[in-house]
Amino acid sequence: MEHHERINNLMSEYGTQVLHLAYSYVRNRQS
Repeated sequence: MEHHERINNLMSEYGTQVLHLAYSYVRNRQS
């Protein structure tokens, strides 16, 4: 269970970074 929780934390942190990257990427393309 602890291992699964650690993976969830990693995925949420990584997912947030990816969302920010994609967001700025789209904004740069629109301008």
